Amino acid sequence: MKNLSKEDQMCSVYGVETVVPENKVCTSKLLEALEPKVNPHILERIKNLGVSSRYSIVRDYENVLAGNTSRFLTSSATDLALKSIKKCMTQSSVDYSEITMLISMSNTVNQRLPCFGYEIMDRDREFSRATNIVNMENQGCSALVKAIDLASAWIQQGRGKVMIVSSDTPTGFFDSCVNEQLFDYSELGALSMMKRPTATQSLNTLIAASLFGDGAATMILGEYDESRPRIGFQHHLTNTDSDDVKLLSMDEGGLVKPSYTGMPKYKMSKFVKSRGASYARDVLIPSQKSLKQYLGSDEISEEFLLCHTGSRKILDGIKAIKSHKNSQMDLSYEILEKYGNLSGSSLPFMIANSQSQYSSMVGIILGFGVGFSASSAVLDNRLIAA
Repeated sequence: MKNLSKEDQMCSVYGVETVVPENKVCTSKLLEALEPKVNPHILERIKNLGVSSRYSIVRDYENVLAGNTSRFLTSSATDLALKSIKKCMTQSSVDYSEITMLISMSNTVNQRLPCFGYEIMDRDREFSRATNIVNMENQGCSALVKAIDLASAWIQQGRGKVMIVSSDTPTGFFDSCVNEQLFDYSELGALSMMKRPTATQSLNTLIAASLFGDGAATMILGEYDESRPRIGFQHHLTNTDSDDVKLLSMDEGGLVKPSYTGMPKYKMSKFVKSRGASYARDVLIPSQKSLKQYLGSDEISEEFLLCHTGSRKILDGIKAIKSHKNSQMDLSYEILEKYGNLSGSSLPFMIANSQSQYSSMVGIILGFGVGFSASSAVLDNRLIAA
């Protein structure tokens, strides 16, 4: 990458707002609902995920997972997206007429066609009908920085402001997780080779259902302005090893397996933690170099790291391999604890909170997940009066 000015490599955050569903699900209530049907070892794993609560579009979510009641959706990814858009437009000084591109991101869309972005445009009639729509579905938890990269190119051409909307509602893809006997990971080795895959998937599904949470966020990006937070110097890394494409997958609903049997299955390899930490380390290196270039110093390091909330074990793994031990990761742990794994919406939630918690500081944002892919960028929350 050739050396470019700050103005050429960064854009400014003109607004960022978040919303969650009304239904708050405390882990204590979830464990209480599961306790009669799930063995203590599994309950302890759920307790140690680092999630004290999450929000769900599913009414009485804990009892749905426990098989005590039927699944009923109170909202959707599109509904939450529209609420976050209205909140962001109200809180910012931006007019709809200034938005010339809408980038929509979701891993949990309402339907295959039409796409998420078109649903937003249909239901929010204040957007100009000439707005360019870029839809980014099923790109996992690293999509935000990729969207920022695209938005920056658009903005730097002088084509107007870009709205990035991220909405993920993974709890809507889970139903009862206790329809059959559940075995802890420590017990799977004793099962026959025929039974082990199904038992492993059943346990993984319950763990995922306990880890994820629902939420939506809207960001508005525009031309470089030192009186606003700035973001840029994006870096990406994808499938460095050929088998990494299998680390996380949902293979139903495509041409190979067009229809689902029940709910789609989220498949996770046991190597996700180690490979995720490896991707994080490798994509942080160029971001740290960009940060030094941006600040004009070889001595300074990032003051904070906003890291996708994959799980507490993954955050611990990244914290252990970081080359700069003094950078703060507290906010990543806090978002995980309060909201669970928000999938692709976790980074926008952290960016929104960082403007108060890490004000007047410079750091790095890091997303990683399905692909396998990781992306990082520099975030500067220091505001310089005009």
